[in-house]
Amino acid sequence: MFWQDSRRRQRSARACVVDMNGTGTLVKSGTSIDPGTFVSIRFRELGLMGSAVVRHCDTRMLSYRIGLQFSGPLTYRF
Repeated sequence: MFWQDSRRRQRSARACVVDMNGTGTLVKSGTSIDPGTFVSIRFRELGLMGSAVVRHCDTRMLSYRIGLQFSGPLTYRF
């Protein structure tokens, strides 16, 4: 995932997909992202990429569960 933080710094984080459907995905990450943040996402294993908005970010022990709603259809990377 890639995004700009509140200080306009470019940020990135790795995440593992917990669940995914046609409108969004739930990922697990070691990094917190504020709800409302737009992120660019790449699913290397699936060869897909796209953009999404963070709908929620919940603390789970030593990680975060982040709900992402896709901004549009995912596309294949080439």
